[in-house]
Amino acid sequence: MTELGVLALILNAPVREALIASILIRIVLSLLKADSLHNEVVNAADGVRNRLAALSYLGRCRVAFLGFAGPQEIRDYWIPTFIGFSELLVYPMLINSDRLAVLGGWLAIKTAGQWRVWATSRNAFNRFLLGNLLVLWISIFLLLQILDEAG
Repeated sequence: MTELGVLALILNAPVREALIASILIRIVLSLLKADSLHNEVVNAADGVRNRLAALSYLGRCRVAFLGFAGPQEIRDYWIPTFIGFSELLVYPMLINSDRLAVLGGWLAIKTAGQWRVWATSRNAFNRFLLGNLLVLWISIFLLLQILDEAG
C-alpha cells in the first residue's frame, strides 16, 4: 500500500471526526480550566501562583490548551486528549458489541486513579465528568453515523 493509501485509511471519516472532536473537547475543557486555574493554584508554590496570577484569562487559556507551557504543576502534555481520542475510536465498538461492562470498568479505573486530586479540586472533577460525558455522547453519535453509512 502506498503512503497516500495509508494516510487515506488513517484519515477516514470516523477517525477524522474523532480527531476533530478530541481537539474541540480540549478547547472546551481548556476554557473551563483557565477559569479555575486562578483559584486552583492556592496550594501551589508562591512562584507558580504569582506566574499564573499575572496572566490574563486568555493567557491562562493558552497555557491550559498548549499543555507544554506554564508551570510544571499544570502541564498535561496532551495526554488526556490522546486518551480521549483513543476512547472516541474504541467506545463506538464497545457500545455496538454490547460490551458496556468493559466501558464501565475503564471509567471506574480512570475515576479511581484521580480520586485524591479531586478531594482537593472539585473543579477538576467536574471537568473530568464533562470530558467523559462529551466523549460518550460523541461516541454514540459516531456509532450512529457509522451504522447509518453501513446501511
